[in-house]
Amino acid sequence: MADSDHRRLILRNFLSQQLCKELEFIHKSCCTVGYRPNVFSTTLSHLIATNSAQLVMPLVSIRERLKEKAEEHFGCEYELFIEFTGLISWCKGASIGWHSDDNREYLKQRDFAVVCYLNSYEIDFKGGLFHFQDGEPSTFAPMAGDVLIYTADNKNIHCVSEITEGERTTLTLWLTRDASHDEDAKLVKSLSDCWVVNNPPIASCYPVEASNSMYWYPPEEASVFQSGFDIRCGRLHVFGFDIYSECCCSSSNNLLELLKEPLRLARGDELLPWKFVNIFHALQAVQFYYWMKGSKEKRISRMMRIIFTHFLDIDGACNLTNLVFLLHSLSGKLILPSVQTHVKQIIDRDVTAILILSWMHLSGARLANILSSMMKRKTAQAALSRMFMFKGQINSKESNSINHFNAKILHRKTILIIRALLIAIGVAR
Repeated sequence: MADSDHRRLILRNFLSQQLCKELEFIHKSCCTVGYRPNVFSTTLSHLIATNSAQLVMPLVSIRERLKEKAEEHFGCEYELFIEFTGLISWCKGASIGWHSDDNREYLKQRDFAVVCYLNSYEIDFKGGLFHFQDGEPSTFAPMAGDVLIYTADNKNIHCVSEITEGERTTLTLWLTRDASHDEDAKLVKSLSDCWVVNNPPIASCYPVEASNSMYWYPPEEASVFQSGFDIRCGRLHVFGFDIYSECCCSSSNNLLELLKEPLRLARGDELLPWKFVNIFHALQAVQFYYWMKGSKEKRISRMMRIIFTHFLDIDGACNLTNLVFLLHSLSGKLILPSVQTHVKQIIDRDVTAILILSWMHLSGARLANILSSMMKRKTAQAALSRMFMFKGQINSKESNSINHFNAKILHRKTILIIRALLIAIGVAR
């Protein structure tokens, strides 16, 4: 559905519920305090910088699919670049008034905005409705998986009403025709640097800390840490967990430093046996479990292999007993029998392989895959640009009707060929 006067597009159920939950897991386990009050964000550059680049993988193909939809609808095939990608959540109290997305001089490169909703209005959050100043639809009430695409100029002035309950989570992209603002070029460089450092892999691929101030809420207190809280601790607290460290410190600064050290989690009077390398690692483990807890059995069977390979203890040993105990403890009860069967089968079948594998190897392979996919896509895009140097002929008044018709056919064939290539290398669907 689109409004031709105001150039916007709505795609219902574009992403599956499973993908929405996976992206929510990534955001809730890695996010930092955002750019506005009561807003939290996860950027791809932050994932790479905190040694969590493997979590970029699910986003690579989704970004391309969304960009293709924008190009197709607005008639600018293979002209657009992704300027920004972020997982963003708005919590109670967050809102923004009337504006266009290119309303600052440093934002003028933005041509289109893409908002992909990862959860649902009136189910996961209340308030937070997207309102357009003119045109139809005037208000957009999303469900998980829905996408809203619109031009970033003053033809689509909009606002977002205040969140009154819950957390509204989106995958947000801005697209540009200006190649100098191509986000992929920066990401490929960051991934290349990461791959050079980690090949051969370093001893550990656990997440590493960024500055404490990036996780402190409210952000205006991040310079003194006298009031407020660390959002990673806050998210763990929501699930009923407390943090236990063998060290004792009195000042808040020292307590924050302890979050960078090995720690354990407690739930009620029970101290879990699992030792995490830092608060970031603990949060990822807990969020991963609660994501998988709501997944279908087949997906659990596949993903359990990853968690067994991922959450080795910090000394490098693979303690399956502690891991299974952790999974049971996190749920507060035994895993459902059907899931328990999957766990037992995986342990019996793969115990030998698990003992010799490590998360750093899996992360290394994923990093190579990400780097390869993005570089191949950029190469294909460059080749496409050269092939489309004739594109101006299609709209040229001097072209005769035969050349015009032939150019259209060649244009269409080229799109099909390139799309097939992108599908083959795994960066499009």
